[in-house]
Amino acid sequence: MRSHRTMNADPPRWLVEALQDLLRRHNDDAFVIIEDEKSGKFVQFGRGPTLILDLPVAALNAEETARAENAFRALGAEHPRSLVAPDPSEAGIPRPHVTFEYDFGVDSAGAARGALWVYDQVFGLEGASLFLQEN
Repeated sequence: MRSHRTMNADPPRWLVEALQDLLRRHNDDAFVIIEDEKSGKFVQFGRGPTLILDLPVAALNAEETARAENAFRALGAEHPRSLVAPDPSEAGIPRPHVTFEYDFGVDSAGAARGALWVYDQVFGLEGASLFLQEN
């Protein structure tokens, strides 16, 4: 468990390094999930040529969804987006899901700041105790 208490500081090294490692992995199911220990709130990044922050709407309550719409709009992103992705609970059958996304390119420090920004701007969790899940 690691804690980060401010959005104004540089992102923690462990988070930047995890996102750098994600860019180097070649397995199709590579991911990094950054989760708050207490609330279970999370943001995720999947494998790709760039670091795309993915915030599924299904994981948000109504207030968080409204804050996410405003926050992502301020970034100039069109949101939320509907995507079709395999549903692991149904043998990979494609199912639509709605998500907020932002592409940070290969900027792992920027992507780490973005993840922390979601905890601040969308979840309203100051001083979240974060941990990683990686594949």
